Amino acid sequence: MSVYLGLTNYDGLTAEQFAAPAADGWVLGDLFCNDRMFRHGDNGLTDTVRQVVRAGREAIYQTPMYLTDRNFPAIARTADYFYEEYGVRTFLVQDVGFADWLAERRPDAHLIWSRMGRSRASILNRELPEFLRQLGVQAMETSMPGRMARISDAGLDVCAVCGDLRYHTLSRECYTKYLLGCYDGLCGRACRSEKLSLNRERFSMSVDGHLLGASRQEPKDPAFYQAANKYAAHIMIYADELPEAERLLNTVRAHS
Repeated sequence: MSVYLGLTNYDGLTAEQFAAPAADGWVLGDLFCNDRMFRHGDNGLTDTVRQVVRAGREAIYQTPMYLTDRNFPAIARTADYFYEEYGVRTFLVQDVGFADWLAERRPDAHLIWSRMGRSRASILNRELPEFLRQLGVQAMETSMPGRMARISDAGLDVCAVCGDLRYHTLSRECYTKYLLGCYDGLCGRACRSEKLSLNRERFSMSVDGHLLGASRQEPKDPAFYQAANKYAAHIMIYADELPEAERLLNTVRAHS
């Protein structure tokens, strides 16, 4: 069983730190905007892929959650570049059009359907795994132990997600400023620096300038680890910072 780590932010990490954890590789590429994950945005993504490969670990390119005519060509070029220059062969995909394009262009690529690739809905119907297989997808992420057997029975590899991201909606400050006519075109990473909170009688949610109600879900139910040990080909560990990822890695190892 392979284990991969993915962080919310990679600023300041060195090649030695990428090599240190007993993990097989790293998930790189932000779901929404690479300026959140890397101080130098897309340039930071490329530099981090280089460091991970030099550290002897596998780099998985996580493509954005939303792909449109505006950004599809740029993401396609990035995937091509990582494939040709750094030997990246595993891609987390969220968009059926991109999965179809990548599978046709790179038949030897390993495509994982992301846990975020459901248009923000949690429905997993009977036809979806078969549809994904026809597109060329070979694996599927899930944090729900009850779905691991269903995904495996459908002929897809199971990627069990530990530290899944949960949120209620988006709150992109850069978009808001643009619509108000007060955005200067320069990224100030306000989504990372401005912290607010909403408190009501029955709930409390954090706002980080980008995601409303964002939180990480660490599996507490033993059923998760039982199902993962039985069905999962890969474990995907997501955390905000490296120490938390290493702690979750130790927890996963203890249950394996």
